[in-house]
Amino acid sequence: MGKLTIINPYNKNHIELIKDFEKEYQLDSSISNSLIEMSLSQPEKAYQAAKRQDNAIEEYIVLEENLQVKGLCLFYGEKDRKVGLITFPSISKSKIKQTILLATNYAIEHIGMLEVLIDVDKDAKDIQTYLEKHDFENLGEESSKIIYLKEKESKKTGEGSYHESIR
Repeated sequence: MGKLTIINPYNKNHIELIKDFEKEYQLDSSISNSLIEMSLSQPEKAYQAAKRQDNAIEEYIVLEENLQVKGLCLFYGEKDRKVGLITFPSISKSKIKQTILLATNYAIEHIGMLEVLIDVDKDAKDIQTYLEKHDFENLGEESSKIIYLKEKESKKTGEGSYHESIR
């Protein structure tokens, strides 16, 4: 069983994890590049202070096993509305399903979101079936994506647990 890690753009090991993931799944390097740009744009203390104060939350979350990324998603949420969205790269890997569950649990239990939305490619039937099996509500199709909702009130215990890396 892996652990969830919240990517810190100032942690060189985290950047290397993302680069390895991008290489393994033949993704462009846009994630690692944006993390590097973020770390160069301001000192880490200013980044951490802004993260605490800003209403918007934007975090890359990875499922890590044996120092390798097995799943990755981007969580975007709004603290005041307590609503978040999880997106993930289009890769065919069973660990992405576990990553979605763990990231959803993290968003609800740790960040305090009341609702988490997941957008899934309409062709990813296995992920859709998996989410429905885990009590995610299908809200329908929008822009070739199927939107799923998980609310705090209906959340059941998912697989694994989350872990926020020490920065």
